[in-house]
Amino acid sequence: MQLDDKELLKKYKCPIKKNPEFTVYWRRLLPSVANRDNFAEYHLKNLEILCTLYLEYDRMTQIIQEDGFSYFSSGRYGEQRKTVPEVTERAKVLAEIRQYSRLLGILLNKDVNLTDPQDDNEWIK
Repeated sequence: MQLDDKELLKKYKCPIKKNPEFTVYWRRLLPSVANRDNFAEYHLKNLEILCTLYLEYDRMTQIIQEDGFSYFSSGRYGEQRKTVPEVTERAKVLAEIRQYSRLLGILLNKDVNLTDPQDDNEWIK
């Protein structure tokens, strides 16, 4: 049974109401998850985790933009350029976002095939 966005948001309330950024992600992603054929209410916990991961990704990106991607450290072997830890952590968060998106059946833009599979063999014709 397909519900429109307003009915979905009324039926499945946002679990973290005090965070407006979380609410934005919840409202954006809920219809994609809840209108699937195999939707079950336990998917909502995975959606909550996914929204939290998006917030964490945004925070890491903000820190990297403010502080930069690297810093210089001087030691026994002279000055070395090192990557800030947030860059590595952000990459891990992005991998988890992809994993949870795949788990919930949410396709990223790069994963959407816009061509008809029958058109892939156009050289054979």
